[in-house]
This record gives sequence, structure tokens and C-alpha cells, in this order.
Amino acid sequence: MLPNVTADRRTACFARATLSELRRDTDTRAKSLELREKEWDMAARVRERALADTREQVNMLLKELANATAELRSSKVQITDLQSQIEDYRKQLSTVIARAVLRNRAPPASKPNAQPAYFRLHPLRSPTRMAGSWPQSG
Repeated sequence: MLPNVTADRRTACFARATLSELRRDTDTRAKSLELREKEWDMAARVRERALADTREQVNMLLKELANATAELRSSKVQITDLQSQIEDYRKQLSTVIARAVLRNRAPPASKPNAQPAYFRLHPLRSPTRMAGSWPQSG
């Protein structure tokens, strides 16, 4: 029986050694997995933080874009209004110039017998009346 006891002891010793090796491997793997999970969590937090920062920047840029678009629309409306005012002023200026040209245009060559404008406007002051000779009825 002695050889069997020794073999049983050897087997038990071998089993204990294998068991302790398996426990160490399991503990090492568990610690390794735990460290990996911590790294993954940290990486996930960094990504979430970057995503939140990026969203904040995108929202800020969208607001700036909306403000710029509103300002551009306002400028377009103002430009259109100013262009219509310019066109109105051009029309008014052309009317004023046309009137001034008509007013200051040289009168057409007058006929030798034509009366000056002074007499045409005031028939009582015609040259014949002023000279004292009245037209005679026939």
C-alpha cells in the first residue's frame, strides 16, 4: 500500500500545483480583463467628451450660420430697396433735366413779322395800340 499512498500524494500534490497555477492564471486574466475594461471605459469617456464638444461647436456654428444668413437676407432687402430708390431718383433727375432743356432751348427762328413774347402775352400792349393807331374796320 505504500506505493499507492505515495502515488496518491503525488497526484494530490500535482493537483494542488495545477489548481494553484490555474488560480494564478485566472487571477491574472481577471486583472488583465479588469485593466482592459478600465481602458475601454476611459476611451469611451474621452470619445463621449469629444462628441459633446463637437456637438457644441456644431450648434455654435449653426447659430452663426443662421445669423449670417439672416444678415445676408436683410442686406439683400436693403440693397433692393436702395436700387429702387436709385431708379426713382434717376427718373426724377431725367425729368428735371428734360424740363430744364425744354425751358432753356433756343426758340425757333422767328418770323420777321412775329411779335415778341411780351406782346403775345399782353394783347393790350400790342405795338399798334402803343403807337396810337387803332385798327380800322373795313
